[in-house]
Amino acid sequence: MRILLTNDDGFDAEGLLAFAESLSSSVELYVVAPEKGCSCCGHSVTTTRPLITREIGERRYAVDGFPADCVRVALKHLNLKPDWVFSGINHGGNLGVDIVMSGTVAAAREARMLGVPSIAFSQYRKPNMPLSWNVSASRAMEVFRWLCDVPYQDHHFWNVNLPALDANLPIPNPSFCSIDTNPFEFRLEGDADALIYRGDYHNRPRAFGTDVEACFAGIPSVSEISIREIR
Repeated sequence: MRILLTNDDGFDAEGLLAFAESLSSSVELYVVAPEKGCSCCGHSVTTTRPLITREIGERRYAVDGFPADCVRVALKHLNLKPDWVFSGINHGGNLGVDIVMSGTVAAAREARMLGVPSIAFSQYRKPNMPLSWNVSASRAMEVFRWLCDVPYQDHHFWNVNLPALDANLPIPNPSFCSIDTNPFEFRLEGDADALIYRGDYHNRPRAFGTDVEACFAGIPSVSEISIREIR
């Protein structure tokens, strides 16, 4: 199996490095990721300047662009033919309306728009709870193996959120969830010259049967997202 791995936290992000290490022992892995972190960039792409692509190592490339750019470079310039595109593991959840602004999700969406099956992986993080990215990578692979037995629809991709769990606990079976469309409450503090974004991510609204509810309850959430419904 050939897998293309990207993210939005940057080429040196711990989530990506741990995922790459876990994957490299069992698949033909290519990593094409942003040179620098660009979280919350949404589905931005670069069209007005050259994209600089540097080969960092064998089958490893850093791009001075956005996650969707990385997928485009991999498929259109490097001419890679992956069986899957994995995006992540993101440093934080991509739940509910987060998917609109998420570069992690955008990379998976771009891949599916270009005809390649894709999954976005994110790790929800609780304050003061220790996190092992190696454990997250192992859990992501468990979810992927589980998804391999699920029919994969054309024009859709998966958005997976791993819950914050003690590293010694087994991960529960994933839950198929709809996207929570409740708006995330935030405020802007300061004055007109320096407004600071504030919000309580961990106490956000959570509708029954949605990805936010499942992930916050300690269950991996899996949402099937259609590229025919741009949102």
